[in-house]
Amino acid sequence: MKDMLQKIRGSEFLSTSELLQLKVSVVMLFLLVFGMLTIPISIIEDFGFTIRIIVPLAFFFMFIITFLMLLFHRIRIAMHFSIYIFIGLTLYYVGESGQFYSYFLFFITLTIIIFYQDISTYIVYGGALTIYGLIYIHNAPEIASGAELLHPELSPIIYQVILAGFFLIFLLNFILMESINEQLSEEYLKTKKGIERYRVMSLRQAEDIDYSVKGRPIHEDIRLENTVKEIGALLVDKLDKNGLLKSKGTQDIEEIVEFYFYLHKRDLNKILKDSSVSPLTKNYTMQLKKYLLDRNSELNEILFDVAATFVPPLEHEYKRYKSHLSELFYSKTNRIIAICVLYKFLRSEITQYDKWGRVALACEHAEIKRLFQSKPYRSFISFTDMNFFLQNEYLFKKHLS
Repeated sequence: MKDMLQKIRGSEFLSTSELLQLKVSVVMLFLLVFGMLTIPISIIEDFGFTIRIIVPLAFFFMFIITFLMLLFHRIRIAMHFSIYIFIGLTLYYVGESGQFYSYFLFFITLTIIIFYQDISTYIVYGGALTIYGLIYIHNAPEIASGAELLHPELSPIIYQVILAGFFLIFLLNFILMESINEQLSEEYLKTKKGIERYRVMSLRQAEDIDYSVKGRPIHEDIRLENTVKEIGALLVDKLDKNGLLKSKGTQDIEEIVEFYFYLHKRDLNKILKDSSVSPLTKNYTMQLKKYLLDRNSELNEILFDVAATFVPPLEHEYKRYKSHLSELFYSKTNRIIAICVLYKFLRSEITQYDKWGRVALACEHAEIKRLFQSKPYRSFISFTDMNFFLQNEYLFKKHLS
């Protein structure tokens, strides 16, 4: 229980699978309490002997299956079984008792399905349950008899409208959330792709600087290799003292470090595709490729993120989700100035690869024109502003080159 509470507090840091596992655990806890409080009703109510036996056994059997699926990390199967249990309990109480309180079980089960935040599950299970509820209320209007003392004017149609409205409101919420999440994901992928491109260019430029200053890139520096070996030896010694080391120790670490620096000089795809290479070598290659210094690796991604954390941001007015020039600048003059600044930047700054693969060239006028007419740039340059550039491109070329 303590572990579950800690996971709930830190749920924002959980992966999608871990979050779903946490949700299923919470539902199972509620299901256990709900079953313990409601299953005994089958003994008190005037039900048949068969019903009194079948319902508790079925509940217990389904609960055990859900628990086992959760235990063996079949999270989605466990989710489906937990929903089956609630649907089964709803159909059981509604069909057997016909009392007004059973009407609320439709909402409880729909709430459980909503809790999982899965639109396909909600449409399939929630839709089927809602349709069943509407048909049942129509055929058994006496289900509302328990509320006549409070609201005698209510009719079964009102209960149908409430149930259908509950389902449709959350269905609309799911659709809107899916649309928003899809838009945010698309913007995130575009931003990530752009950042990756600039990261590759930054790494290439950093390597050129190392060549010009030191005569070699950092991953060819023997001092760095020796330092990594010494740190590895210290870790091995620490693990050995704690009894956590089961291999040859320092010798293994030295071989791994040498292999790590050797990978900087090789094409990793060739190693991974070569059938003559041993599976162990391929496994080490897959593990170490995340930390190569001259590639767009996960290690460099972390290093860039850490470095950017300590760089003070530019002071500007932040307009969320706004990147189109017509939204940022209402004045046509300001939009023209923005296009001029962009043109001057691309024409002056080094952003392109030369024939040796170095980031050493700026864009030519024809390249900038092609960029401006491309789909990514048209996402923030309007048709009117683009026509202005095309009609006056000779002025851009003459005065801003």
